[in-house]
Amino acid sequence: MPFKLGAEFSAAAQLITATVAGQLVTFLLYPVMARLYTPTAFGVFATFLTISSCVLPLATGCYEQAIINTTSSEERQRLHSLIFHRLFRFAVICAVGVLSFLLLNGLYLGRDIPLLPLVLLPIGVIFQATFVTVTETLVKVAEFRPLALAKILVGSGSAISRSVLGILGSSGPLMVVGDVVAKGLITAWSLVTLRKLGYTAGIGLRLAVSEKVKLSNRYKKFPLMILPEQILNIVAGGIHVLVISIFFGAEALGYVSLVFSALYFPVTVLTSSVKDVFRSYGSAAYEQQGTCQALYIKFLLILVPVGAIIFAPLFVFSEPLVLLAFGAQWEKSAEYVKVMVPAFYSNFVAMSFAGVMIFTNRLSAALKWQAVSLVATTVSLLVGALYFKSVMTTLVLFSATRTVSYILYAALAFIFSKRYVYVE
Repeated sequence: MPFKLGAEFSAAAQLITATVAGQLVTFLLYPVMARLYTPTAFGVFATFLTISSCVLPLATGCYEQAIINTTSSEERQRLHSLIFHRLFRFAVICAVGVLSFLLLNGLYLGRDIPLLPLVLLPIGVIFQATFVTVTETLVKVAEFRPLALAKILVGSGSAISRSVLGILGSSGPLMVVGDVVAKGLITAWSLVTLRKLGYTAGIGLRLAVSEKVKLSNRYKKFPLMILPEQILNIVAGGIHVLVISIFFGAEALGYVSLVFSALYFPVTVLTSSVKDVFRSYGSAAYEQQGTCQALYIKFLLILVPVGAIIFAPLFVFSEPLVLLAFGAQWEKSAEYVKVMVPAFYSNFVAMSFAGVMIFTNRLSAALKWQAVSLVATTVSLLVGALYFKSVMTTLVLFSATRTVSYILYAALAFIFSKRYVYVE
């Protein structure tokens, strides 16, 4: 793939436009869902998403992250096969686990979270893992047009499905059902698209034991380093769900989760697209020139002012915007928006460079950063919940900790974007 300065912005614009289209549908439907579902239902759905996000890297072993480092289509196909074999084992283990749970504990998981989300959890994870494997392949081969369409579908599909089912009822399990159905349809489309482009998914490919061992050894750092790093990242990003749910209840979690969903809109729209393009072109520049710091600075000088333009109005006009968009019952959420804006702004900028640690092979540094970030985040949440006993104070401490953490990550990504004598 030739590296041309400026071509990355054309690709980024294409992906951003597609992501905006998909996420705009979600954004417009949030006021609808806020009126169809209760805050408790949002809390149940937030819990489901947090757990499924934690399980996802365990299901794939993070081998999909290695696709960007493959050197041939045959190697990609074998890596796909390794991932799908792992997913099959994951499905069997989950089936046994769910059946065992049913036999030992009856038909209910608990008072607040019914059984249905538990049953749908592994199904949703398998759909999501398959979709992520396909999109990582599209990033590697620089097929940005189908990747853009994938972003439209994944951005809007879940919200549309949840809104349709919301007409039938306002419970959390219905939100979960809508999300899983959408993921299944989108995953099926992605596999068909990959095949039409001439790339094989490798689902039916059989690997000899020696081939599996060889492939696993070649990419052993991904389950050893990226898997715990990804789990720590997910836990650090979702630990607030657990703490707020335990200490303040599902209703409080519902208010907070709506804020997070709304603020994640610009992050999802821009950061994910910029990250995909930066990984593709940044890895090429690093391989050819030994550095991608010039590209890093070029992106940074655009991301910082763009982020300020997006998040400053959300900080200043949080109350009228929340009341206008979601209604009076969500007024409490407006208080939390101001508090969380700095964390989401820093996330918006720093996570655009998340791929640097992978293609520069600085996996242990990323793992150490995640560990420190998780400890600091957990301490801040527990101090707010146990000592101050206030949702607002808990979120203030959480936001400040995450902001500092993201700034540190951005600095590390810049340092490691140049090849030095020492290589991890």
